Amino acid sequence: MRQTRCKMFVVVRDTIPHQLQQEKMPIQTIKSNLEESPVLFSTFKIINSLPVFSSKEYFGIILDSLNWYRQNRGIKIYAYTILINHLHLVLEFSDDWEGEKVIAGFKKYTAKKIINRLKEDKRYDILEEMWREGFKINKEGSKVWEVNSWPVAITSDKFFNQKVAYTDYNASHHKVVKDIETWPYTSFHNHYCSHPCLLKIDAIYS
Repeated sequence: MRQTRCKMFVVVRDTIPHQLQQEKMPIQTIKSNLEESPVLFSTFKIINSLPVFSSKEYFGIILDSLNWYRQNRGIKIYAYTILINHLHLVLEFSDDWEGEKVIAGFKKYTAKKIINRLKEDKRYDILEEMWREGFKINKEGSKVWEVNSWPVAITSDKFFNQKVAYTDYNASHHKVVKDIETWPYTSFHNHYCSHPCLLKIDAIYS
């Protein structure tokens, strides 16, 4: 292993893949995928790809919620990243029912917190679009998240490693940053750095 000085921290890392390509994700249910494997790669998108996550307060809503579910509902988080309008997770659930319940609860809780934060910040353009989308779907309320979570069952070590790497480096993949070491909202730092990280996750190999 080689030690390098990144722009934010001292990091320890192995070789970094040169290219990361995302496989096309089929639209399936959480339950159908959990029947294949308790480990899922899942994507949560803000409705209409609205740029909600614009400050640490919004990122904090997601981080705090993930931390709570990890500590109180027994889910395992192997990788995560949060960008301006979506997040990716590699998760493990104890059973099919718990997985569906956790995802539904996570989206409901974070949606409420996001709406409240948008109101505090007077981001009325985003609030209006969320309200319009909610009215289209159920004639009431605002819609924060896309309905689907694009779950993909992870059934092999190779596929698991691909999805963890894709998640770790997603910010650079989307050209949010040139150097992934400068993006704090990713499990890259958990996997390759020695400093304290924003979210505690689970060890891939125990």
